[in-house]
Amino acid sequence: MLVNMKLLITLLPGIVTCTAASEANRRLRKTAGKDDVPTNSCKGSSSGNVIPWAVGGGPTTVTSFEELTAAIAKATNPSPPAQIRLCPGSITFDNDVDLSDKYFKIYCEKGGGEDDECIFDMNGKSFVNNFIVGSDFSLEFEDVKIENGIAGQRDGGVPEVQPFAGGAFSLKGTDTVVNKPRQTRPRLSFRNCELFNNTAVVGGAIYTNYTDINVIDSIVHSNTASHGGAIFIEKGALNSISSNFTGNSADSSGGAVYALDTDVSLTDSIMDGNSAVNGGALLDEESLRSSSPSLTTLNSIRTRFTRNFASREGGAIKAQKTASIVFDSCTFDGNEAGLRGGAMDINERGTRIGALFKKTSFTNNVATSSGGAIYMTDGRTRFDRCNFFNNLSTRGQGGAIYGVSIHIRVNNVLNLLCGIYMY
Repeated sequence: MLVNMKLLITLLPGIVTCTAASEANRRLRKTAGKDDVPTNSCKGSSSGNVIPWAVGGGPTTVTSFEELTAAIAKATNPSPPAQIRLCPGSITFDNDVDLSDKYFKIYCEKGGGEDDECIFDMNGKSFVNNFIVGSDFSLEFEDVKIENGIAGQRDGGVPEVQPFAGGAFSLKGTDTVVNKPRQTRPRLSFRNCELFNNTAVVGGAIYTNYTDINVIDSIVHSNTASHGGAIFIEKGALNSISSNFTGNSADSSGGAVYALDTDVSLTDSIMDGNSAVNGGALLDEESLRSSSPSLTTLNSIRTRFTRNFASREGGAIKAQKTASIVFDSCTFDGNEAGLRGGAMDINERGTRIGALFKKTSFTNNVATSSGGAIYMTDGRTRFDRCNFFNNLSTRGQGGAIYGVSIHIRVNNVLNLLCGIYMY
């Protein structure tokens, strides 16, 4: 018997789902009074029960906080991870959400309108897990705006949560992940997301430990903390691709990002208008308490650092004991430090490789005391086809570079020699 088949093809961000549905099954559902069964319409469950999005299973559609927490509670299978679909609108959090041993992708089903946003209003709550033992997890968010998380206002979440860290996300992997292959480590990923107006003492939007963070095609702005205005990441890896970190601030260090014992990779990204006491946009360091040689890396490709401010050191970046520093085709423009290193303050003490700047420009950076563009101590640095222009040390020396106990190699660099002070 031949049955007239129709192929339903639904395109979602990052997902293609094909479902064969016969006309006979369609008539059967209609006869049974089930026209309201959600197939490709974005509808949740008014009863609060988790419902399948398509006949035969598939992503789970949620429209309320109750449905969201129920779907996440069931996302315990790492392969394949759960697919949780959001309808445009805002979901307000009532309490913390436990992400211990959870594996999912949460994404927004947009209808094509300019106002089709999926928003998590954290309402002073956070995504969390147990900080005493840590846990495994793999979490991905796509096309979601996450705002108004506040650490320190938690009342009903997981026991032993870090109370002051991570306004929107406060997560710890287990310490056994240090020796795991990177692809099997706990992961927190954002694609085409917005992290906005989150606040904490440490990590305004995100605090993680033993976790890798991926930020892709996303905007991270207007978050605040004492350390790590937007992100504080410890003993992990941070990977930013085509993302903007703007207008974040820290009362102490790392206006946008504080990376401790962490590999940092920035590609085609922008860090603009961030501020802190040290490291206006980024503070990257190896633990000062560590006696072993540094192993961490800081790599940046085609990334712009503009208009960042540090009231003391490192207008855009302060890096300490980082093993390998590489900047390729980057721009530092209009950054300012109240003391030293208008664009960068680098302390290479204990490093094994040193720093490389390739096809990178330093323009219009200012430091009050020394090193209008760069202040450097204790290391080996190479500049290859770079440009220094109009950098200024207003009250000290080294309009371009101020160096202490350093070795510099220069190849085809413009406007540098007249602006170096070394001793």
